[in-house]
Amino acid sequence: HSPKREISRVRLKQLKHLLKDTDLSLNDIMRRMNFNSTSEISRFFYRETGTRPSEYRDQLSKIE
Repeated sequence: HSPKREISRVRLKQLKHLLKDTDLSLNDIMRRMNFNSTSEISRFFYRETGTRPSEYRDQLSKIE
């Protein structure tokens, strides 16, 4: 796959880790990962997974 696709894959992996294994707010994660806004990070996550970051966290909390 392309370098752009690889960057997105690695970024998504890190984002999922932060959502799953930390209590950081989306705003804190946004700054840590150098997104420009929470809207941008939400759009990226939705485009890659088909779900919103908050829904992803909710699903994880139901599993645990």
